[in-house]
Amino acid sequence: MNVIDEGDKIVLQYTMAGTNGPSLLPEEPTSKPWEGSRITICRFEDEKIIEQWITSTTSM
Repeated sequence: MNVIDEGDKIVLQYTMAGTNGPSLLPEEPTSKPWEGSRITICRFEDEKIIEQWITSTTSM
């Protein structure tokens, strides 16, 4: 995980991994591994998140 704390914003970049299993989605589980990368940017005001942007990629 990478973290950048700059003024009123924090940027997080991290990777997640797992196995496609049962979920709330209508698709059937595949039991195949997956990996995803995500970047989250949060802007704070008075110690509360007031804006958030998220981008992610996933590969199976």
